[in-house]
Amino acid sequence: MDWAHPFPCKFGNVQEPFNKGSVGNDQFPILYLAGKGLDSYALLLDNTYKQFWTFREISGKITMHGKWVRFYILTGKDLPDLRWDYLELVGRPPVPPKPAFGLWISEYGYDNWAELEDKLRSLRDNHFPVDGFVLDLQWYGGIKEMSDDTHMGSLTWDEQNFPKSRREDR
Repeated sequence: MDWAHPFPCKFGNVQEPFNKGSVGNDQFPILYLAGKGLDSYALLLDNTYKQFWTFREISGKITMHGKWVRFYILTGKDLPDLRWDYLELVGRPPVPPKPAFGLWISEYGYDNWAELEDKLRSLRDNHFPVDGFVLDLQWYGGIKEMSDDTHMGSLTWDEQNFPKSRREDR
């Protein structure tokens, strides 16, 4: 096998386990070639079997397993244009709403809405762009340390400290 990558994936395009977990080592069989004007190209090889891409300075070699390959040649004015064409071809990934990527505030737990609102007010007064709060631990009725009589893990909402009427305003 003629392979240029120092750590070749012996199984092809798979999620190889690492330390009893998965890693994001997906390989996408697309080559982008940047040029000037409309001289930018992309080559996508659609094949469900292993592929090995080898590049040595100017020349390259692609070896594939399986009996068929579907290929696409994309052209565009630049790399962002080629990326757009690629997404039009394969589909756009689902993306959470923009606030999901913003600043989320989390701590061990808030005792009630008043504590959470006080933190929110302080952060906004200091111009922090808060997008959300993580209600961890306390919303289901608190924790009794060193006790078997605890609500830890319960999905029952604590109506006394987090009344429903206040939740609906959020």
